[in-house]
Amino acid sequence: MFTFWSLVILGIILIISLKFFGRKKLGKTPPGPFPLPVLGNALSFGRELYVTINKWTGKYGKIYQMYMLDKR
Repeated sequence: MFTFWSLVILGIILIISLKFFGRKKLGKTPPGPFPLPVLGNALSFGRELYVTINKWTGKYGKIYQMYMLDKR
């Protein structure tokens, strides 16, 4: 019985630690438009790709990140 509750408490501590420390990024990432799940920024592009890229350059600067499908 003691082993069961020890495992439950250990599991709860692990979940809480991952929630607080698991999402911490190692470095600062460049800014960019908000991506949709799975699609990324694919729906943001119209027929003229360069127009969208110019808008993002004006908004986020020369260095920014975008997602194509699920890749950065």
